[in-house]
Amino acid sequence: VDVQDERQLAFYEHNGFKMDYTEDLVRLNDPDEVPQLFNCSCITLPLNTVQEQMDLVSRMRGAGFSYFDHGFLLQQMNRQNFAALGILYGSNLVGACVAAGQYTSAEVMGLYIVPEFQRKGLGTRLLQQTKQALASTGVTDLTMRVMSDSEPQVRLVQRFRAELVEHTSVFPSMQI
Repeated sequence: VDVQDERQLAFYEHNGFKMDYTEDLVRLNDPDEVPQLFNCSCITLPLNTVQEQMDLVSRMRGAGFSYFDHGFLLQQMNRQNFAALGILYGSNLVGACVAAGQYTSAEVMGLYIVPEFQRKGLGTRLLQQTKQALASTGVTDLTMRVMSDSEPQVRLVQRFRAELVEHTSVFPSMQI
């Protein structure tokens, strides 16, 4: 069902279809503000060796991205536009963001910040730096998938004045 098709959505909802838990594809705009962070810096993650690639895969899988394996990473690295950035607190890597795409579009494939550094603006800074890195390659349209029940994801994309592109019910249910 198209998100813009209010008539179709109303029909399904009227007939008991619930769309409470969704995966939303959103378009990210420039954030209203990016926090100034002390002792933090964004870097391009080195992915020149298999070991460096596997380190990133291990971090992403440890953060819950079960689909993120070495084959997936190599596939993304071969796309026209690719960015893999990390955020350092001092000299410690505390987060990473991977995005890839074709032509003028790209999608965030994974973003994580270690739990003890969450809610401090690091995700916003990292995503903004990723957006800027991709813009330098010609990307004008950056999207990201978020789960409707994930408050951190929803808060993050709200800072980027996210526009809904696609709405997918993950666990559709019918009340009979």
